[in-house]
Amino acid sequence: GKIDFSRDDSLTPLEKLGDYFAFKPVALKKGFAVEGFDFDSAAGYHLYLLDENGKFERRFALFGLTHRQVHRFVPNIFKEDRHSFAVPEEGTWVASAGNLGIAAWKRDGTLLWSKPSRDEVEVGLLALDEKTLASCRGTSVEGLDPITGKELWKHDLAETGSLRDVQRSADGKT
Repeated sequence: GKIDFSRDDSLTPLEKLGDYFAFKPVALKKGFAVEGFDFDSAAGYHLYLLDENGKFERRFALFGLTHRQVHRFVPNIFKEDRHSFAVPEEGTWVASAGNLGIAAWKRDGTLLWSKPSRDEVEVGLLALDEKTLASCRGTSVEGLDPITGKELWKHDLAETGSLRDVQRSADGKT
């Protein structure tokens, strides 16, 4: 099992999330978020929100259906089953994109909005700030209002090719 070496040197078992490794941790102002996989769920992938003590609060399922199980040794070997989650530093909303489209929820699990899938699946979602969700597909980046889903802006980055990943710099400026 997992062991927590706390300040007073006592050993405490940690709560298990999902059925596989946790990955893509995101620090939030009050806690953190981490992705995981649950074999008993049709969506498979989930984003788990935890408080500042590591206590589980809620999980959000991928807005889609996974077509394969997670790959144990080389997770990026398959590129056809893309999925993405985004949560701002404040942790007030969560967005998910998968093969069914894109959706956003309040932290309490209330659905804010959803848009059905188009031919392409998002390469990535990125919480730019509390009021802007970046949705990247093909060679375009679209800024969305995370509460309403309305388009704020859109940029075509190139005539050909495709985005493979999206990341935010540590200082949040790029």
